[in-house]
Amino acid sequence: MAAAQQQQEDAANAKKQAAERFEVGDKVWLSMASYKSPRPCKKLDWLHHKYTVTKIINSHVVELDVRGSIYRRFHVDLLRRAHQDPAPGQKVDDAQPPPIQDEAGEDLWDVDEILCARWKKRGRGQFRQALVRWTGYANPTWEPVEWLQGTIAMKAFEDKYGPIQTNDGPRESYEKSTGAQESRRPRPGRIWLFSLRPEVNYPILALFWACRDQLSDFGSFLGMHWSIT
Repeated sequence: MAAAQQQQEDAANAKKQAAERFEVGDKVWLSMASYKSPRPCKKLDWLHHKYTVTKIINSHVVELDVRGSIYRRFHVDLLRRAHQDPAPGQKVDDAQPPPIQDEAGEDLWDVDEILCARWKKRGRGQFRQALVRWTGYANPTWEPVEWLQGTIAMKAFEDKYGPIQTNDGPRESYEKSTGAQESRRPRPGRIWLFSLRPEVNYPILALFWACRDQLSDFGSFLGMHWSIT
């Protein structure tokens, strides 16, 4: 009986993958798939992050430089070694880390920084967007502001520029990231009074058309130009 049990144990151990051994100072990606986040939008949480091994507890548990009140010791199965800066010409496969999935199957991404914000048209209204730089990714993306509520990046942006609903942040970040140009405004001294199609409002258009000469004389007197189109 003892021999049979030993054989079963040996067979089970043979099927197990040997735990990867880490050393103090190693950079690792931490999977927090089983961590229950208190944040309102878990997929934008900061939990998928590159950390440093600060202490070796045993062959299966290490301690990381995790911020906040989270317990700092993790099983090595939750870690993936992060490659260090490569030599010239060497390709690194973790430059764009895949998302971590929580227990509900939702993706967790690491928001590195909110660069700026803007209003975006949607139908007849507008909604607020933020330009987000993601950890490990080269290109930022525009995301709805409500998705970022409660993140560290949001707090950092508002501490620096004020509430994101009313502050766009640095203009240079917007122009550099989107290639946007300043809108074309009327040149100084020119006022665009109306731009109405005849079927929109005949009485108003007719009134200004009948008085166009008087308006032009009055505008010239004030040093302005009136344009009725």
